[in-house]
Amino acid sequence: MEVARDPVRHIQGASGQMKDTQRTNCPMTDPPTADPDEQVKAIPFSFEDRDLILALYTLEPETETHFKLAVVKGPGIIVRLNAYDLDQLLGEIAAVANHEENARRAKKLDNLFDRVSEKFEKYFPR
Repeated sequence: MEVARDPVRHIQGASGQMKDTQRTNCPMTDPPTADPDEQVKAIPFSFEDRDLILALYTLEPETETHFKLAVVKGPGIIVRLNAYDLDQLLGEIAAVANHEENARRAKKLDNLFDRVSEKFEKYFPR
């Protein structure tokens, strides 16, 4: 019995014609993506940073889920993010910090922005 080795599967459509379908990428068996910005990396955050991030009113639901599903490790958490997620998070932090009326909270958000920017440069160098 011969086994097909290409990723294209042939299926018969409702009209009886054969169609080619590309299989979806499986993160467990397929090689990592060629785009380094799409590669997910484990990034450490402190509990304080996590709390500040989860309190952002502009936080995307997907980003919130990443932080809620984070793994506790040592004095903080490990969050799995790619460059796009981290860049979006930086934009959300900046937007809230720029419109914050409480000077003390604005300073905390500015410091958080700086820490997350350092993580971005460290884990996704250009």
